[in-house]
Amino acid sequence: MLDIDTQFPERSFDLALCFGNTIVHLQNIEDVELFFKKVRLVLKPGGMFLFQIINYDFVLDSNLKGLPTIENEKIKFERHYSLDKNEMIDFSTVLTIKETGEILNNSVKLFPVRKKQAERALKNAGFEHIKSYSSFTKNEYNPRSLPLVFECQEKPKKVRLRNFILRNLTNRL
Repeated sequence: MLDIDTQFPERSFDLALCFGNTIVHLQNIEDVELFFKKVRLVLKPGGMFLFQIINYDFVLDSNLKGLPTIENEKIKFERHYSLDKNEMIDFSTVLTIKETGEILNNSVKLFPVRKKQAERALKNAGFEHIKSYSSFTKNEYNPRSLPLVFECQEKPKKVRLRNFILRNLTNRL
């Protein structure tokens, strides 16, 4: 993720997407902010960045021990959380393939990014238009909802210049 700026030229995309709770695989807020800065570099002026994570304010504040189990006729997918001494989440999964009875276990450390941390990192990275929702259909943010979707946009330079001029003229009048 952190090499996005070496994989694509600056100002090459109108839209960048990062879905599936991937940002929390970065290991600290500094790396998250660096990623946001690099995403902004590959966006065209006025480009949009959409990303989705789990609402870790809800997870941590309610001491949630995992995500709902996904089960159908073919698989059962269990997802468990435990917080370690360094405030990282140990995300453990158990995938059962029903046809064969095969069981696959996995565990990975996640950095639980809280909403305010993400907003601060986005602002530090140069995004000014930041909205958050509790769904991809733009349901109003609910602190007790698991999904957390961000819509971010850098203000176009013309708007920034106009605002700068207006601020300075207003201060002198």
